[in-house]
Amino acid sequence: MISHPNTTYLVLPNAVNDTIDSRDSLVSSAWRVENIVLGVKFNLGTGTNTSDVGYNPFTKRFGFIRNNFGTVSEIAEADIVNSVTQPPIIRTITLNGMFGDDSEGLSDVFPNLLEGGYEFWSCIENGGRTYGYNFQITESEMFSVSDISLTARRQLQFDQNAADTNLAGEGIDYSIKGNELLMVREGGQPTTTKKVYLASRPTDRDTDYSYSDAEFNPSNPFDGENVTGDLSSCAFHEATGHLLILSDTGNAVYQYDRSGTLISTLSLGGLLFQPEGICMHGDNLVIMGETDECAYCIYVAP
Repeated sequence: MISHPNTTYLVLPNAVNDTIDSRDSLVSSAWRVENIVLGVKFNLGTGTNTSDVGYNPFTKRFGFIRNNFGTVSEIAEADIVNSVTQPPIIRTITLNGMFGDDSEGLSDVFPNLLEGGYEFWSCIENGGRTYGYNFQITESEMFSVSDISLTARRQLQFDQNAADTNLAGEGIDYSIKGNELLMVREGGQPTTTKKVYLASRPTDRDTDYSYSDAEFNPSNPFDGENVTGDLSSCAFHEATGHLLILSDTGNAVYQYDRSGTLISTLSLGGLLFQPEGICMHGDNLVIMGETDECAYCIYVAP
């Protein structure tokens, strides 16, 4: 077993034990996104319409999901950390069972503590939908270098469908400590507001739920309209309990506490043409853009 504040992790076969949760900051509550130093921009080679990034601490691979394709391209951790232009793509994972193919969000891979194995989340915005999907993956599938297809286990609807069909579910993340989901709706138009959602994960892991179901019932911890620009991705920062929100049009990463107080801001300064996805990598941050762009950004303690 691995002890950790607020939870205990099972050591699964072949798990990279010292990175069981890649989002644990070494500096705990002192971590601020404003102390991230922007890296250099490099091209991924995954194709256009890349919409989010997630990390697998067990295989030490990053996954980059493409919207309108429902595919995840896996790239070696070392190549992303070292900003290798057009790094080799290890393999492609095709995600099935989601509504349509406008796949937008991708979480890290984490252990399924109740049932064994591993899992991750994705989301879509087809037709103004804010739907999150859970995907299970076995250890052999995870460590494989062959292309595979996975089918969603369950669907969670975070809100009623938005009027603006392309301004809905943009990012999703899962906190293994809090057993809760974070999701953002892009918004930015008069008929579709920006929203931040938090929801406890339902105990029943096989049933689909709607936002109106008592077993799910996501909340809005603060007004998403307070975020400058649209909402294009999100991530938990586990050590602080804060929420990271990426904005494409705001050209920044915002760090909020649960009450909506803005804690810290990282201006991207036009580094990426259209920033669409973020994920934590230890204390550091991976930021990627719609037009096949990526940057590995390093935390420097003040």
